[in-house]
Amino acid sequence: KAEGLSCGADAYVEKPFTVVQLKMQIRNILQLRLRFHQRVQELGRGSMAEVQGEVSITSRDREFLSRMQQVIDLQLADEDFSVDALAADMNMSRSNFYRKLKALTGMSPNDYLKFCRLNKAAALLKEGVRVNEVCAQTGFGSSSYFAKCFKAHFGVLPKASVSHFSS
Repeated sequence: KAEGLSCGADAYVEKPFTVVQLKMQIRNILQLRLRFHQRVQELGRGSMAEVQGEVSITSRDREFLSRMQQVIDLQLADEDFSVDALAADMNMSRSNFYRKLKALTGMSPNDYLKFCRLNKAAALLKEGVRVNEVCAQTGFGSSSYFAKCFKAHFGVLPKASVSHFSS
């Protein structure tokens, strides 16, 4: 039981168990994941580390997210860096990677990668880096696509974001 929990199991159900107990454990796990997903959505511009500190997830999941974030940070400027490359770097098949990331964050891998790129872009813009340099440093091949994604995510165009994020 202890070994299973230390390896990342969310719960351990011993026999005999009641259906009520099983349903309550499932409900609690689902509520925990839902709170985590909601917090990720609320933060929008925040980092995954902020979310992890506020919502209880297993240490194994925390390690997975941390390792994944390190891989993303190293490859963020590469516009050819894809979900397939990220899954390979995480030593997972694309489908297993998709399921795991979706369960942890509520986002698809493509959305999560874009989320990371846009958050990094916002930080760079806040530091005063020019928009075309931000595009290159965050892996956006086209400045028009970058502007479209940035506006959809933050509600302002990249050029207007410096004053927006400062206030």
